[in-house]
Amino acid sequence: LLASTQSFAGDADFTLVNKTGYTIREVYISPANKQSWGNDRMGNNTLDNNKSRLFKFSDRANCEQDLKVITRSGVLRRVRPFSAYRDPHDPYQLMVESFADSVLHDRPVAIPLAESIANMRVLDRIQQAARA
Repeated sequence: LLASTQSFAGDADFTLVNKTGYTIREVYISPANKQSWGNDRMGNNTLDNNKSRLFKFSDRANCEQDLKVITRSGVLRRVRPFSAYRDPHDPYQLMVESFADSVLHDRPVAIPLAESIANMRVLDRIQQAARA
């Protein structure tokens, strides 16, 4: 389960990427400092595994949001609040969170090791070229 911000500061929109291994039936988003979840953001829709969906909402008064999703296997809740106000182009944070989730819940990693190693080789070559 990845929450990827897709907007610039001031917006609360984000893209949810389903990496749970299950179809998501319900999604709840709530300010981190509140106890109520409000309405299901999926409505009558579902979100299949490895699919994504843009969630648009405007809550500029509350920077940190909690996220809860419900699948047939149970309730998944993002333990640490996320914020759509942080750098919307930080793929490294999303990769680290996805990897940690895979380790903690004994799930396959979203980005295979071979792909990660290939990316590091490209970065090493870029660094070598910049020094030359």
